[in-house]
Amino acid sequence: MNGIATTGGGSRSDSLGSGERPVLVWFHRNLRLADNPALSWAAHTGRPIVPLYVLDEEAGDRSIGGASRWWFEGSLRALGGSLGALGSRLILRRGVAEEVIVAMARETDAAAIAWNRLYDRDAIERDAAVRSSCAAAGVVQRSFNASLLFEPREVSTGGDAPYRVFTPFWRRCLKQGFERPGGVVQALVAPTSWPASEALED
Repeated sequence: MNGIATTGGGSRSDSLGSGERPVLVWFHRNLRLADNPALSWAAHTGRPIVPLYVLDEEAGDRSIGGASRWWFEGSLRALGGSLGALGSRLILRRGVAEEVIVAMARETDAAAIAWNRLYDRDAIERDAAVRSSCAAAGVVQRSFNASLLFEPREVSTGGDAPYRVFTPFWRRCLKQGFERPGGVVQALVAPTSWPASEALED
């Protein structure tokens, strides 16, 4: 059940402990295996991984138009192919993310769920609801920054106010330093049985 590695290295995550109960990895806009800290963390637990995408038309996905849906379909198909090459698969569900994820956690007896944070208002509210519902269901939650150099409030003036001039802002960024992008997850443990998935064409 072990043998998890990434090209970027890293140590096994032992905060969750080993076991047979899977970890859900919730994909939304970070549809990639490279530089994906949520997937990397989940892989390093050594537990089975269930990758999940939820089409939530009650939140940010409601505004997706025809052209964006065409692009997104291709991206999800490519992600599914990449996961398939690792002996995994992408589970597709539709509905309110909070409800779908809690139902999936119960269906799979998941020990934890991991995802990469988004920073628009709808996503922040959705993530908060998911976090609360998962906590109430006894599911460990881990979220990660996968799209910004720094969290929004990590770069501020000495008085904890946002910078208004670029040059001192940039100097502060350089002083804090930048992390290199993470590697590609190269192996995933599959669950003994897979939950049902909706068809991508639907």
